[in-house]
Amino acid sequence: MLLAHLGDTEEGVVNTASDIVVESATLPVIGTFQTALIGLILILIFLGVVYFFMGRIPRIKRISITPEKEVVLAKVIAASILGAILAAGWDIWWHRAVGRDSLWQEPHLFLYSFALAAILLSVYGWIATHKKVWKRVASVLVLIPATAPFDNLWHIMFGVEDLSNPVSLAWSPPHMLLDIGGLLALIFLIPIILKDRKDVRRTFFLDIVFATVLAQIMFLVLPFHPTEGWGQVLGFWGAGFMSFVFISLLIYAPKLLKNSFDATRIMIYYLIILFVGYGEETAPNIILLPHDRAPLWLVIFPYLLAAIFLDLTAGKIPDWLRGIGAAGIWASLLFFVTPSFTEPDFTYPLVNGVYAVISACIGGIIAAFFVKKFLKTKF
Repeated sequence: MLLAHLGDTEEGVVNTASDIVVESATLPVIGTFQTALIGLILILIFLGVVYFFMGRIPRIKRISITPEKEVVLAKVIAASILGAILAAGWDIWWHRAVGRDSLWQEPHLFLYSFALAAILLSVYGWIATHKKVWKRVASVLVLIPATAPFDNLWHIMFGVEDLSNPVSLAWSPPHMLLDIGGLLALIFLIPIILKDRKDVRRTFFLDIVFATVLAQIMFLVLPFHPTEGWGQVLGFWGAGFMSFVFISLLIYAPKLLKNSFDATRIMIYYLIILFVGYGEETAPNIILLPHDRAPLWLVIFPYLLAAIFLDLTAGKIPDWLRGIGAAGIWASLLFFVTPSFTEPDFTYPLVNGVYAVISACIGGIIAAFFVKKFLKTKF
């Protein structure tokens, strides 16, 4: 279980993760290092053989789907991936509220069940159409179940990830593979769902897909967050990476969908996905850092107001100016107000908030130019 203690700090101010000492117990694992390694190798070989033979399965003409049903299939797979991501959020809550009791706990079972359903459906799409996109979707989705033995081996080698250390959470190879597998699958599915002829239905599903994509990318850049682990990578200058990610997506998605207020809807769905992992329940012997979570309203309003600003200014001012405005709103509210709600030992100087705002605004400008230069709005 996680035990967090305050380290010695100068004048009672914590500015880096090195000021925090954390002790962890062991996560339940299966087998020894040798058996876990052999299990991982065997599963990887099995997946490689399946991939090899899948490419040689002839198209079965009697198993075919119309373009309309192909869109439905893509939506069902996207919903399955969303279910897996929500299960991952549930797993985060579980580790805090219940503890680390078993590899077979309910969130894990739901996560891998949804992933398996998505894999089987994408294989069906490949057999029915022989379109390469379905093979790509199946190929990246197999990364999700492959992470189970990999994660088991990783914990045998390195122990429990530190909940106060976003680098060990987001950048451990098993977690990255799981996240990237679902992320790439959703990106591959977007062009198919775009073919839905019903505007309302298409927009609804794609807004949820983009929200899920945003949740997965934001997890990958979590170590850059200034106050999650106290900026382990770039300190408060890391805010620019966070703003670049969500502003890029919120500028791009409405251009692709050609609808109003997509940014706001995407952000609402994103916050719902995010809060699945939140909760006040804490299992015995788990002590969370006082700065671990800002009040929920202080998480909601900066993101939501930034999204509303992007929607209201769409087509009225240049995108680079929209990027600055949205980033400024988000960073100013989040990093200037947060110190009012942290324990005194974790209060940071005002100048750190200034660094975060400057960095976020730079990230917003880069996001606007990135969307214009590199992302296409037609498929």
